[in-house]
Amino acid sequence: MDKKNNHPPAKYVAILSDIIDKVQKNLKNYDQLLPVAFLLNTKKIEVLALPMGNEDEKNYFAEVLKQRASRFDAEAVCFIAESWTLPEKYRGTDDFERIIKQYGSISNFPEKIEIIAITFETRDGTWTGMGDIKPAKKGRKMTGLTWIKAEIMGGRFAHLLPVKYATPQQVNEYISKARIKLIAAGFDPDAIMETRSIIQIMEEMIRHAPIESLTDEMLDKFIQSLVENKPDDM
Repeated sequence: MDKKNNHPPAKYVAILSDIIDKVQKNLKNYDQLLPVAFLLNTKKIEVLALPMGNEDEKNYFAEVLKQRASRFDAEAVCFIAESWTLPEKYRGTDDFERIIKQYGSISNFPEKIEIIAITFETRDGTWTGMGDIKPAKKGRKMTGLTWIKAEIMGGRFAHLLPVKYATPQQVNEYISKARIKLIAAGFDPDAIMETRSIIQIMEEMIRHAPIESLTDEMLDKFIQSLVENKPDDM
């Protein structure tokens, strides 16, 4: 695992530090943290806090958050809530399933650990943070915050950012890169396959594609598919 990727991008360090400082102040002064989301774009930050006492409220919060993120044109979303986790010795799949079956939820498990759980979704990927909640002289405090880059995210509070599509200029730049790669791989970009040229097929694939998908990996997969299905006369 690349340890550099365990932490959110450097451009968000100052903002996250300020957010975490607010979390610490709430735990100290009010001994609780209402589930809260911070919507970030290049101009400002918007805060959204709603109760999450049951499944309906959680679903409502997630839906409102997605709608607000779209209207706000958010570039990043930081969602923070108090939660529970299992001690390290119980984090195997069999242990988790046994505990859920026996107790119904982690919150009912006698050895549960109280934590602050953070999900930070950006255009560069999603990171999850977790810190233990400990008693303090006044209220409580969060300690030992650790970050991990999430390879796969699921659940109601995943994929909160609005889809950002490639601009015409970005599409054209990507098509130019595709031409170079196709030629380097031994293909004529303007060669006809059935009724369209190779480059026209590529252009149709990316014309309305999310900007995140316009990667070298996508190009390499497309070229590999051409190699595997190359007609004898090409």
